[in-house]
Amino acid sequence: EFTWEKNPVSLATLGPDAIKCSKDAHSMNGGRSSTNGLSPGPNGKDIDLEFEATELFNQEGIDISIDYRRSEPGGSFFSRGNNFNFGIENNILTIAYRIENAKGGSEIVKERTNYEIPDDPLYRTYRFIYSPNSGKAEIFVNSVVVWSHQGPGNAPLSWKNAGNIVIGKNLNGNGVDKAILDNLVIRSTGSVS
Repeated sequence: EFTWEKNPVSLATLGPDAIKCSKDAHSMNGGRSSTNGLSPGPNGKDIDLEFEATELFNQEGIDISIDYRRSEPGGSFFSRGNNFNFGIENNILTIAYRIENAKGGSEIVKERTNYEIPDDPLYRTYRFIYSPNSGKAEIFVNSVVVWSHQGPGNAPLSWKNAGNIVIGKNLNGNGVDKAILDNLVIRSTGSVS
């Protein structure tokens, strides 16, 4: 969990700290609900908050929640190599994840949702949940389902050769020094039966 109430922004509120981040990224006022949030800084550099890919993050199911206010047409809230990407493409919410199949290989689910992120200064909570037992994936915006996908049951996420996790890849706030991210929470949603 990260709330980005103080610097350095690589320090977690709960759980492991990040191993590196853009030197310009910093905590500043303007987060959600009159708190501090994470700003990329004024120099147009991406946030690129990176976590080492330890076994802790190789969960069979995942729940990612983050507060974001739009400042650019594309970027990633949470990405991990070619295996996972939750973010924005041309102002549209997108998702890509890889699951293990019954034959020992993997399959990728990659979709653009029908949800266009509003071009306004308001924070919204973007949340992706994948349950490995049911094989169901959902994206919520402010607790309302905007996308869902029903895959096969008992299908864990595949993290093989996934690499490190990056928060804020290609998010630079269009070079404006203002908080754009707040309240990141990454949780497990259990394992296959």
